[in-house]
Amino acid sequence: MTLLRDVEDFLDRTLISPSAFGDHVASNSSLMNRWRSGQIRIGPQREARIRAYLAENSTPEKIAELRAKSGKRLNLHAPNTNDPDNWPSRATKASAKLLAAIRQHHPERCGA
Repeated sequence: MTLLRDVEDFLDRTLISPSAFGDHVASNSSLMNRWRSGQIRIGPQREARIRAYLAENSTPEKIAELRAKSGKRLNLHAPNTNDPDNWPSRATKASAKLLAAIRQHHPERCGA
C-alpha cells in the first residue's frame, strides 16, 4: 500500500478530520489537502514521522483519545440519507420544488 492510502484508511477508521491529522503529524492543517492535490511531496523524514504516528495511534485507546482531541464523535444514529423518508423537511421541500420546476420546464424529460 502507498503511504497516502494508509493515511486515508487511518482517517476512515478513526474518523479524524484530515486537517486534525495534519495538525497532529506536521503542525500543518492543510497537509492532506495539499498532498492529495499533488502540491507537496512527502520526503523520507516526513514519511517516517507519518508511519510512526500511524503505528503509535492505531490502538482503540489512542483512537478514542484522538477523536476527543479533534472534536469528532461517532454518530451511530445518523439517518440513512439515501432514504427520502429520513431527509430533513427542508431537503424534502427543496427536492419537491426542484422536481416541479423540471416537470414544468422540461416535460419531455419527465415523461409527462
